[in-house]
Amino acid sequence: PFGVYSNPYTPYQIMSPAQILAQTNAVSAVAGVTTDFGFYGSASAFRDSSVYPRGSSVGNIRNFSAQVGYYDHLDAFNVPNGHVNFALSYIKNLWGSQFFSPDRPGRHTWFENASTATNGASQIDPAAGLNLHADFAYKAFSMFADYTGALQSMATATSSKFWGANVNADYAFKTLDRDSHFGLGMQWSGNGKWFGVSAVTATVTDPSTVDFMRIIPKWRFVGEYGVNIFKNTDLNFVFAHGKSYDFVTAPVSRNSTLGLARLNFQF
Repeated sequence: PFGVYSNPYTPYQIMSPAQILAQTNAVSAVAGVTTDFGFYGSASAFRDSSVYPRGSSVGNIRNFSAQVGYYDHLDAFNVPNGHVNFALSYIKNLWGSQFFSPDRPGRHTWFENASTATNGASQIDPAAGLNLHADFAYKAFSMFADYTGALQSMATATSSKFWGANVNADYAFKTLDRDSHFGLGMQWSGNGKWFGVSAVTATVTDPSTVDFMRIIPKWRFVGEYGVNIFKNTDLNFVFAHGKSYDFVTAPVSRNSTLGLARLNFQF
């Protein structure tokens, strides 16, 4: 779902394209409802300080999202530690994602329609977005999947309806009588070649999206093993390998491999 994902205690070292698009800086107002039958829904509105459509006021709330879903603990089937969850979300302007916001450290300046911009910020036509989410758990096994994509072109370039998706599975077990888990995931994105390309010519690098182009993967594999080593202390090992889109300056893709260890303390 679209919204704030930030957690100061467990930051995301590896964000999937779907999460990058779905995450926003802040939510000004949220209203929701949950029923006894498992159905739920919510709506949120926020100022969206990233980019705004032509002619709009900087101080107005100009972005909103809505979500509907269904959650079931599977009690009727007597499933231990089980549940299913499905959600469908919509956002008015996908440019409101956290990565594109000027509130993000190192935020770049947009150049499209810069001559009519206000306060030095550029105005970009909004592009609506859609998010699909599903997760499932049964005993020690769990999995979830996400898709986030633009419903409209995000630039003048053809095939600029950018999308991201991921599928993840996790299994919990014991390692030397310690709680542990092993997880695998795949991440994909599509229609991302236009990032970093100038709207004037495909041979010129556009600073407005070049850093996004450098980190967004065309596909990425992620594996993780975690074990509880002491009371309230977990040790996790993460491995990731992915492939980028072709760079404008050199029409070749680049492979990246990452390994990290993370020690979590809970108190």
